[in-house]
Amino acid sequence: MLSTTVRIRPEDKARLDRLQARYLLKTGKRLALDAVLHRMIEVASRHEDEVILSDPGRPLTVAEKRRILSLPYDFGVETTPQTIDEELYGTDER
Repeated sequence: MLSTTVRIRPEDKARLDRLQARYLLKTGKRLALDAVLHRMIEVASRHEDEVILSDPGRPLTVAEKRRILSLPYDFGVETTPQTIDEELYGTDER
């Protein structure tokens, strides 16, 4: 198997280690870090659009903006500015 060195930020390495530990706790099996990365790449490949669209540095396309704007849904709950403030900031109980 061919190997490649990849630089990983310390915080990302810590997250990989936690994921590896959770895998061990849930399955009772040890998984090497390269296997953890392999599984993550497999999942990301199946959810390619989500990975690409989650890039915060990339501007949204017109189609993506339209899709986002089409997402709001009326849940049938009547609100007022007061009820919105109460939900956001809590009630003023002095």
